[in-house]
Amino acid sequence: MKKWRAFPHNAGSYLFRCTVVMLLYIVGGIIMRFIVLILRLAVLFSALLLWTTIATNVRAEDAVKVCDDISPWPPYSYPSPIGNRETVPKQTGAMVGFLGDLFKEVGLKYTLTLRPWKRCLEEVIKSSGPGEFEVVINASFSSERAKDYHISKPIYRTTPGIFYSVDAYPAGLNLRSRSDLKKYKICGVRGYNYQEYGLSDSDIYTVAPSLKAIFRMMSKGRCEIIVSAVEVVFGTKLFGEQIAPNNVRSVSVPGTSPETYHLLISRNSSRGFLLLKRLNIAIDKFKNDGTRDRIMAKYQTLMDAN
Repeated sequence: MKKWRAFPHNAGSYLFRCTVVMLLYIVGGIIMRFIVLILRLAVLFSALLLWTTIATNVRAEDAVKVCDDISPWPPYSYPSPIGNRETVPKQTGAMVGFLGDLFKEVGLKYTLTLRPWKRCLEEVIKSSGPGEFEVVINASFSSERAKDYHISKPIYRTTPGIFYSVDAYPAGLNLRSRSDLKKYKICGVRGYNYQEYGLSDSDIYTVAPSLKAIFRMMSKGRCEIIVSAVEVVFGTKLFGEQIAPNNVRSVSVPGTSPETYHLLISRNSSRGFLLLKRLNIAIDKFKNDGTRDRIMAKYQTLMDAN
């Protein structure tokens, strides 16, 4: 008769260790899930606390005064209707529509007022808070502006372009890099930022208060080229104007990327930083849910139809 073989003397100890390891693994997993849950709740609580703090400090009854260039910036901001003396032109455009949605989202009232561009910049930079201009729209980024203003997250992009007369340059311009722009006499708009073109204020030969004015200057031979966002120059047809004469052509700028546009918010305003945080949250939301793209597409369709 065969006898049953006894388990090795250490088998019980081995099984015990395996059981302990398994229990530790299970308990460790539960603890890790608990830690992750606590961290997520902490992040959510912090976000709610930030939003509550902002909402408390930026009171709904304090309307935000927003400034925009009196010179049209289509398709983002331009007057409609135009040419009707009996009707006060109402500002419209992709950025104007987006601005309305932004302030509705953050629960704040606002007013939009047109001023010469340079004055807008000056008014906002010295603002102390409610009752004064605190925000400028349709502003491109520059390192200098980053020192003077809170700059929001980007809202839209434009294509840098060069405009010239085929009468003056029938063979086109000789451009291999941005630095070649400095070989020409450049017309610019007073207060505009030309950092993306590799230009400083000293590189601009002459300035005028609007795009329409600098195209007239180029037609009169007072400068040789104009640097501007392509969409804006061709967008003037949205309100019945064509600021670029038929003998003007545009070319892309070597070595440049699409230029981003933002809100500039006063650093001196008592609630400037809080406005920045709150508006940035709304900008992110509208980018993610497609609201911004739908608004921009609407005005692109209008441009394509003209």
